[in-house]
Amino acid sequence: MTDKPVWLLDVDGVLNAVQTHYPPRSTGWAEDCWRQVQAKASNGTFPIVAAEPVLDFVRRVHKDGLAEVRWLTTWEDDDAVYPLATQLDLPDFPIAGRAGTDYGAGAEAGQGLNYWWKLPVAQKVYGERFSLLWTDDDISYHRPAKLWVRSQPTGTVLAVSPNSGQGLMQVHLDKIERWLTGAGE
Repeated sequence: MTDKPVWLLDVDGVLNAVQTHYPPRSTGWAEDCWRQVQAKASNGTFPIVAAEPVLDFVRRVHKDGLAEVRWLTTWEDDDAVYPLATQLDLPDFPIAGRAGTDYGAGAEAGQGLNYWWKLPVAQKVYGERFSLLWTDDDISYHRPAKLWVRSQPTGTVLAVSPNSGQGLMQVHLDKIERWLTGAGE
């Protein structure tokens, strides 16, 4: 095991502030902080709106070796997430898992309505490292994920679930920074 945590990073609702307005409204980031790109996926082209301070933070965490960043997103196809990363000037982080392949298709696989394919990925990564940062706007809506996070030893898992219309905010970045540097939550 290594002391470096893994950061499971989602796109929509975390990096991408999912809103109908550009620049996003009521986010706390100044209007000139936003970058908008058109990202291509297998099912179409989608607007991605990301705050440059958030992208800078992710780049710095990676560059400084504070965490090993891995994608955990429905933008899981190599032909979607890597061009998106390039458009956002982010490194080619590895993909932590894929829905329907590595971890089953959820309810269709007989796991029931509470199944969320990202939870077993997080559990597997945590078992490998015993130190996990997980940013996903859906954590706060998924009871089994919340219960699993709470059941882990104090300080070993930090789950950040931002408002999907805002994405990560300065308060989240500060909390992540404190956790990664050992300055407390």
